[in-house]
Amino acid sequence: MADIKREMPKLNKDKYHDSSVINLRTREVTNVLSKEEIRARVQRHKRIVIARIIIIGILLIIAGLAVNYYHNNKSYSGFDVVGSMARDDTATAEYDTYLEGYVRYSNDGLSYFNRSGKEIWNKTYTMQKPRVKACEKMLVVADINGRSIYIFDDKGNSNLVETSMNISQVDIAKQGVVAVALEDSNANYINLYNKEGDILYSIKTSLTGDGYPIDIALSSDAKKLVASYVHVQGNTIKSDTVFYNFSDVGENKTERVVGGFDNKEQIVGDVFFMDDETVACVGERVLNIYRIKEYPQLQKSIEIKNDIDRVFFNKDYIGIVEKNSESADNYRLVAYNKAGSITVNKTFNTYYNSIQFDENGIVMSTDQNITLLNMRGKRLAGIDMNLGIEKLLATGSRGKYICINSKYVQSIKLK
Repeated sequence: MADIKREMPKLNKDKYHDSSVINLRTREVTNVLSKEEIRARVQRHKRIVIARIIIIGILLIIAGLAVNYYHNNKSYSGFDVVGSMARDDTATAEYDTYLEGYVRYSNDGLSYFNRSGKEIWNKTYTMQKPRVKACEKMLVVADINGRSIYIFDDKGNSNLVETSMNISQVDIAKQGVVAVALEDSNANYINLYNKEGDILYSIKTSLTGDGYPIDIALSSDAKKLVASYVHVQGNTIKSDTVFYNFSDVGENKTERVVGGFDNKEQIVGDVFFMDDETVACVGERVLNIYRIKEYPQLQKSIEIKNDIDRVFFNKDYIGIVEKNSESADNYRLVAYNKAGSITVNKTFNTYYNSIQFDENGIVMSTDQNITLLNMRGKRLAGIDMNLGIEKLLATGSRGKYICINSKYVQSIKLK
């Protein structure tokens, strides 16, 4: 067999010319960025992001201010009844706000209703002069000049405290701790009880030395208490404001006293905590605002030029209605913030049965009318109620109220 020779094809060098071969090692990259250029681009991107955040923040602030301005200046001309319950109580029944609704109480018992008028729970008792105080979910009803106290939670669970002396004042903290001022012929006591009714602490004061406690207030955390005392020195009546601390701060202090202030001849009849570190005390012609983180300090003392007709307050503001002697109007309403600055200064002639703070406003009522002011004193509503008003309860939400008249308890919403 003949040998078969195969010839390999000759490579065509021209066919595989360098122009069609990519030499990755020698190819130059012409678009590589320097470190300075990279840094500049990053900084430029950061500035753009920050600028966008600032713009969005400004827009949100403007929107919030617009909503707030609208809310605080919105006027109302009427109302809707969103819940109603026929009254079946006695003429001696009282009403007060509690949680999202209200409580009705009298000599023989207390009931809690939601905003729509549905009864959630009730408790019967016998008291001659019941007084109610609430703090968040906890509520106390005490028999003033009597000797019984009931402490309630939001579920209607209750504990009875029987005292050995007559009750003159009562207050409650959010944990259910209750402060009670008790009076005897020769001495007075301020007792603290837990929500189970066990005594936690007892402060004794003598009528000849410390004086008579005419008002007390307990902080919401139950760590601080303020009391206003009145006592006679010769022919002079004097008043003192005394601060107590039940935390470690007052542990080594006599009777837990951490501070006291002489009100001289000003009788201070109203004391209250605006928050756990701010106390307002109103005397015959003075408003004193104290800060008490550990020990009390007088932050501001404001002279009241006219006789005081009434005092009302909430966690942000103090309201004082004066009998006006400076103009033709009979009354002057002045509202102060926690710093003691005036936010409302308004005169009027009408006598209002009820004046109270609403959400960023003041609601006032007569027998037939509801008047609403914002916190600059601008009138937002003047609404006549055809069924009359025996009592108006502010629920904490502007324009939403519990209106009690002779026939119904109505939940209303202004429009």
